[in-house]
Amino acid sequence: MFDILGMLVTMGDMIFGGKKEPDKDPICEQKEAEFYLKEHPVKKFNYRPQTLSEYISQDNAKSLIRLLIKEILEVGKYRHILISGTRGHGKTTLGEIICKSLGFGMNYFISNAFTKENLREFLIKNEVSKIPQVLMLDEVHGLDKAGKNAVGFEYFYPILEDMKLPNTEINLKPFIIIACTTELDYLQRYYPPFVDRFVNVQLEHYKAEDIKQVLLNYNNQVYQKNINEEDFKLLSQNSRFNPRTAILMFDLFIASGKMEEILKCFRIIKNGLTTQDIIILDHLFQIKKPVGCETLAIIGNTDKETYMTLIEPYLLQEHYLGRTSRGRLLLPRGEELLRSLNEKLPNL
Repeated sequence: MFDILGMLVTMGDMIFGGKKEPDKDPICEQKEAEFYLKEHPVKKFNYRPQTLSEYISQDNAKSLIRLLIKEILEVGKYRHILISGTRGHGKTTLGEIICKSLGFGMNYFISNAFTKENLREFLIKNEVSKIPQVLMLDEVHGLDKAGKNAVGFEYFYPILEDMKLPNTEINLKPFIIIACTTELDYLQRYYPPFVDRFVNVQLEHYKAEDIKQVLLNYNNQVYQKNINEEDFKLLSQNSRFNPRTAILMFDLFIASGKMEEILKCFRIIKNGLTTQDIIILDHLFQIKKPVGCETLAIIGNTDKETYMTLIEPYLLQEHYLGRTSRGRLLLPRGEELLRSLNEKLPNL
């Protein structure tokens, strides 16, 4: 251990690159924080499931995780875990639950800000810690975007495969990496060796009844308000089946008390579809041929990245449009929706 720590500490700049900025005075920082909190008391609205049993839905993912936890604790075989799924589906929360279930220390980082200096500090901590550590990398598809001192995907290969320090023959004390991503396709296309070294836990799309249960649990834990079933149903159906979005809408509904106002604020027309969605679907209906995502982003008055990450996934999930090699096409369900809306809202 002495040689490993010595290498990490004294030769860190040579191995990892970069220099650590001097720390601020912790006493001054603590006094500033205490003064601010005294002047600005914060009411906590934190809601996160603490166990797999509290985590709503995702039965297949939870079954796999239970097996992995059992293997790690009883057999001693460490596995790296990649949690993939749509934004707001609870990937980070699931990673935290895994750490708590294992009883390991959690070290959380946003990947596009994760540097070699961060990695060195983590490895030193893991070497001296009495309990195993977990390195949690959120939004791991951005791992190589942390500037000139970024870790990069290839840098992790010897760590993931053999627990060896890159460019050396030094064996590292075992630890687990939990990575989360919304862009599994990107990772599989450009960094398949990275993905292959993980067990992939893929989250499925939620259903309306799942979202309703999330909101019921959230209300019981945070607000304890008397909310009628119809309001829970409307919020669930119009959240695009996204827990994070549903909780945001619920918070605003508690503040407003008017469901119509909430739907109007989010520009929701029906079943979570916004005016922006309808404009995009109507363009496909009018043009009657495949259209590229760049054009649809312009039609929706947004950029390509926003269209690809926030708009199109739900339209695909609900079968309003489909992908082809030549572009996006309106599907029969999308046509039925537009005809229905045209009858009810002729001036839309």
